[in-house]
Amino acid sequence: QQECDHFLALLTERRGSRLSLLPSDFNHLKLLPLFETISGRRIALSDGNDHFTLERSVTTDHLHYLPESLRSKILVGKPEMRDIYADMGIRELDEATLLKNYVLP
Repeated sequence: QQECDHFLALLTERRGSRLSLLPSDFNHLKLLPLFETISGRRIALSDGNDHFTLERSVTTDHLHYLPESLRSKILVGKPEMRDIYADMGIRELDEATLLKNYVLP
């Protein structure tokens, strides 16, 4: 699994500096199954679904009550991926927003 993260870092960084990627570059990256969900699966983000990460304060241990369809949208929040996720438009949610938008509607 770390190989996928390392590969994504290689595609987006050069000698410790972020590469200036175009939106079309990010669209191509989204087609690759490089992104890990809290369910442990590696997925591509090409399905058009709204994917997001959770703030560090949110522990995923107690999120077992969430349906699999929602857990498959939550990406593992990794500090080294934070900028890449932001560039791809992947939002970071706190627990209150998660509950308000996805559990309680």
